Amino acid sequence: MRVRIGGSRLSSAAAFVLALLLVVAAAALAQFNLQRLHNSFDWVEHTQQVLLQIAAIDTDLVSAVAAQQAILLAGGGSAQLTAFREFSADVAGHMEALQQLTSDNPNQQQRLATLRPLVMSELDRLAYVIEPTSPPHTGAGGADKTELQARAAIHDALQRLRQAEVDLLTRRQHQADRDSTVSTIFAAATIVLALGAAALGMFLLQREHARARQHQLQLELLHLSRLNTMGQTASALAHEVNQPLTAARNFLGAAQRMLGADTVPAARVADAVQRSLVQVDRASEVIRHLRRFVSRSEPRHTIEPVATVISESITISALERGRAVIEERLDGDLPLASIDKVQIQQVLVNLMRNALEAMAASERCELTISARSTEDGHIQISVADTGPGLPRDVAAKLFQPFVTTKESGMGVGLSICRRIVEAHGGRIWAEPGASGGTVFHFTIPAAEGAEQDQAADD
Repeated sequence: MRVRIGGSRLSSAAAFVLALLLVVAAAALAQFNLQRLHNSFDWVEHTQQVLLQIAAIDTDLVSAVAAQQAILLAGGGSAQLTAFREFSADVAGHMEALQQLTSDNPNQQQRLATLRPLVMSELDRLAYVIEPTSPPHTGAGGADKTELQARAAIHDALQRLRQAEVDLLTRRQHQADRDSTVSTIFAAATIVLALGAAALGMFLLQREHARARQHQLQLELLHLSRLNTMGQTASALAHEVNQPLTAARNFLGAAQRMLGADTVPAARVADAVQRSLVQVDRASEVIRHLRRFVSRSEPRHTIEPVATVISESITISALERGRAVIEERLDGDLPLASIDKVQIQQVLVNLMRNALEAMAASERCELTISARSTEDGHIQISVADTGPGLPRDVAAKLFQPFVTTKESGMGVGLSICRRIVEAHGGRIWAEPGASGGTVFHFTIPAAEGAEQDQAADD
């Protein structure tokens, strides 16, 4: 029973640890979502910067063309020339900024490599019209056609840059939304599992407490059962103890009379005192057996000789034997048993009391206690009576609680016996006797070889 409770305690601790790990996992997923959200803001800001640089290039090119047209229409002027040069320098600066912003995107870098010579050629052509120092690069279709084609190419390249950046942001946002949705689902599932694990841990913990309480109640029930046994045998106990005490009193009285005589027979006085001591020891032994039997204690397995356990149980049960004859049939090579002695005696006393009560109205009252070794490392103890036997409807549910054939019985004795035997790793059953009556069998574990050797040394 203690092993099962310990296993429950381990399971409840594992459930709480699992709940804690799941909470940590949910927190990690929540952190992942926050990081995704932060990345989304960064991506939006980055795209805005790229689009601003593209729009600035387009605006500055238009402004440079307007400045050039103003110079041509006005016939020159330092202010317009300065403005043209500033616009041209701004275009070059925006190109460099765009180069840095898209440094991690090979596709955008390739588009920028296509745009840069177009923009530089257009700026050179505009500057040549104002300050003819070197001929610009023009196409084969004439100046006007080349100018229109160059501006259209620049516009298309800028538009491709702009659209590619917007598409990239859209894909990133969609991917982030999918990742966030999946991680949110996992986080929610993890929280649900964490709550379930915590609930399981609480359930296992409560079951552990319930088992511990059940174990305590079982000990109390065993104690009450033993007290009930003692109460039922109080009159027989008084008679059993009164006999040796009366004998001891008689022997001591004889010794006192001999001591008061003129001639004191020392040997006879010593013999009378010795006989009285034997009778007092006999009474003390009866009291000692019963006191240990009814004492309340936790289960404690020790290495015990089966013959002694049975003999002491017979001593307790013999107080109410009436006219029954109790016989022992024990194999001579019985191994020692690893048991809680008081609990196994409780089983034997219950079975013998039931047998004695069952034979109360029988002509033949014989109670046989036998014990033998089994092949699976156990010791089988049998209690056989010559009573009327068990009713068929009772035999099928004999070891269930509150099942009894006695008018004033509670029906818990055999249930307690089954719990004790099963807690020892054995089993208990009943069957009809060969010549009538009922035979109850139960098994208890034999001590291991090393334990038996140690017990023999002790």
